[in-house]
Amino acid sequence: MEIPYEIRVAAEVTLSDRLFQEINELKKDFKKTKEKGEIDRIIEEAKEHSYRVRREKSLLVLNEILMEKMNLLQESKGADLPRQADQIEEVMTLLDLAKKWDFEISLEESRNLMARYWRNVSGPEKCWWENGTPKLFSPI
Repeated sequence: MEIPYEIRVAAEVTLSDRLFQEINELKKDFKKTKEKGEIDRIIEEAKEHSYRVRREKSLLVLNEILMEKMNLLQESKGADLPRQADQIEEVMTLLDLAKKWDFEISLEESRNLMARYWRNVSGPEKCWWENGTPKLFSPI
């Protein structure tokens, strides 16, 4: 049976609002919200019923989260390598999730920040080697 128009619209508005709220939660507590998996359920429910979920506000927040994470990485400038590995892993996870959720995140500004980051680090050899001993990074 086809879902009546009024119910479809109400469901789309509700799912759009829930998605926006969860993306805002992602900004506050990335790991906990990701593990909760509510965003995955919202996206899956929308796909299952062919609902059109408004993503504009959520996309703005995702872009904001990405820029915050990139700025944190830029500010650390090679000071705390284990923490930087975690930060890079979070950025990569965010990008993977955004792709999974069908969000089109603009990567131009984050690429520029990453390029600046690598220029400010005193050289890759010092990041990976210290006194001839290799420093291990996360496999990612």
